[in-house]
Amino acid sequence: MPFYCFDCDSNPFYRWSGTDYEPMLVHLGEKIALLQGNADGVDLYPDASLQSKHVASRKLCSVVKVLNRRGRSYERRWYFVQSASPDSVRGWVPASSVTWTGCGPIS
Repeated sequence: MPFYCFDCDSNPFYRWSGTDYEPMLVHLGEKIALLQGNADGVDLYPDASLQSKHVASRKLCSVVKVLNRRGRSYERRWYFVQSASPDSVRGWVPASSVTWTGCGPIS
């Protein structure tokens, strides 16, 4: 696994996908936070494509559950997520929109 900085904590983590180790991989069923979006929040899409019209938007740091994923590399990976109740919404978000850090504890 490649390191960008041997003596620091700035290296991405790698996880087993079932076929390969992939950087910054989120497994199905895990909860993560939505962090990277626009000023209004993070858009959820009906398809794993920015060309599709967004179906909903969630506030930054909203916690979602991962239901599915597409794409093998971080740059092309999308997650199908479900937001928490009371107004539960499902949609696709790019991998660049999710995080485990920067939003406080995720439960």
